[in-house]
Amino acid sequence: MEKSLPTRAPFQDGPGSARNRAAGYDRVDMVTKDLRFAADEKSIKNLAPTLVGKEMSYWEENRLLRGRVTAAEVQRDHYGSPFIQVEIEEESAQPAGAESGAFTRPAIGG
Repeated sequence: MEKSLPTRAPFQDGPGSARNRAAGYDRVDMVTKDLRFAADEKSIKNLAPTLVGKEMSYWEENRLLRGRVTAAEVQRDHYGSPFIQVEIEEESAQPAGAESGAFTRPAIGG
């Protein structure tokens, strides 16, 4: 059985790095999301490493958030279909005086 290892950005600062502390970021929240594509396994394996370091937007409840992908790993669901599991570093922890990048989705029928 082949074991897949997470792909991480080579020059990424850690959550407690001096650069992040100097910029005013006190904590880093990580979110894990599953990405499913209508593609074969070879394409998914080639796509996973290209996502690391890229900015990604995603919905969390009724808010549109943005973050940077810090790790991408090819997984299999219980049917054996491959998908990509990504760890996203939220950009919600912003320096003082910065505007929030969150967008609120309007309620439907309300």
